[in-house]
Amino acid sequence: MSVSVRVVDGIYGRPAAGLAVTLSREFDGEFVRRWTGRADESGQVLSMRELSLPHGAYRLEFDLGEYFSTLGYAPKNSSIGVCFTANPGQVYQITLLVSPANCIIFSEAGQ
Repeated sequence: MSVSVRVVDGIYGRPAAGLAVTLSREFDGEFVRRWTGRADESGQVLSMRELSLPHGAYRLEFDLGEYFSTLGYAPKNSSIGVCFTANPGQVYQITLLVSPANCIIFSEAGQ
């Protein structure tokens, strides 16, 4: 199972370089942080592709507060989360279009 993530800044129409991303896995009803990274200059989080994710429930959290405050904006939401269940052999592609007022998530799962 692998995850491909890309984040686009909806204000400037460019990759959201530097946006912090956290991946947590559910254990006994609680999410436990498993990995933390940042989007690169292309808005992608390439190091996530290298993670080996066993079957289970996961949550990706995107830190909008930190990202937009460095640009001089106060976002409506300090973070946005995407929950999904990892299944063997699947590839998840998640693209976010973010702005201080809202967020649009495009998600696709394939093999």
